[in-house]
Amino acid sequence: MCIIAVKWADVSAPKDVLATCFENNPDGAGYMWEDGGKVHVRKGFFDFEELWKDYEPRNLLNRNVVFHFRIASSGNVDVNNCHPFPVTPDVKKYLKYRTLESGVPCLCHNGVISELSFAGSKYSDTVLF
Repeated sequence: MCIIAVKWADVSAPKDVLATCFENNPDGAGYMWEDGGKVHVRKGFFDFEELWKDYEPRNLLNRNVVFHFRIASSGNVDVNNCHPFPVTPDVKKYLKYRTLESGVPCLCHNGVISELSFAGSKYSDTVLF
């Protein structure tokens, strides 16, 4: 099952804890935070150090940050299926982007949506949802 971790504002994200999350769920990672009425998404990390090098210099101490570490239960292991996703009917047009600023809510999902988990589908159940 995927791991979702939240870093609250004014609390540091412990690198060792995030590394452990990634080691246990290595099929792609991403994170998001809100700033200025926009949700900022960074995703498609398949190497923990790459994720950390992207996250750490952003100085997000005063922001809530949501991290998602994927274990593929359906869909390909690729950037398209890395969370977070914007909540929009045309989500598939945004899947390939590793960086996104969204005026709509974004989500991460933990678990399996059985009715949407199709064997052989290139998309995860969360994308299809």
